[in-house]
Amino acid sequence: MSGFQLEKVEYLLEDPSRHNEAISPSPGVTHDEYSFYSHTRTVNQPEIVDVLGEWKKVIQNNTDGTK
Repeated sequence: MSGFQLEKVEYLLEDPSRHNEAISPSPGVTHDEYSFYSHTRTVNQPEIVDVLGEWKKVIQNNTDGTK
């Protein structure tokens, strides 16, 4: 194996305040559909960059560090 790929990292973290998601203004969706909420507190949190940077350091320190 020469590497691996992380998928769906945008969902890795959520807002630590644990506030509920806001309801999306999308018309015609119901509460049991993903698009019912705005997902501003559970998708693409800024801290993800820091977590991925730390993971990169761990990988580089435990491999030959060429990639």
